[in-house]
Amino acid sequence: ASVVSIDFWYEGDYSAEFVYDASSNTYKRFVGFDSSGIPIPHLDRETGQQISVKNVIVQFATETAVEGDDKGRLDYALIGSGEAYIFLDGKIIKSTWVKEERDSRTFFYDLNGNQVRFNRGKMWISVVADRNVDQVIYSALEE
Repeated sequence: ASVVSIDFWYEGDYSAEFVYDASSNTYKRFVGFDSSGIPIPHLDRETGQQISVKNVIVQFATETAVEGDDKGRLDYALIGSGEAYIFLDGKIIKSTWVKEERDSRTFFYDLNGNQVRFNRGKMWISVVADRNVDQVIYSALEE
């Protein structure tokens, strides 16, 4: 899983891409596209450097509209359990997540029930509506 693409709702400004860099064992983040359709590097506002992380988590959760909200905001059910994809070391781990209550930690387990061991370093968690699993695409880089 060397390239991870996530289209939040539709392809465009809300699209993100993570590209694995084996030399640093990190995923570099891109967000949106330029006028030629090329992903734009997501730069840290303070350092000007492209954002890179050791672990990428795509956490699927039930999405609902916030009742009575005139701005169209959405609520994600992050207490309970659901599916997740975890990307680290250029690989994917299909997983489940569990969070018991609001103030508890979220745990991630592989499909054998073992707690996932993450790489030490920065993480990026993308919460995606569980009805949009097909909008998360991952593939190997071409040699």
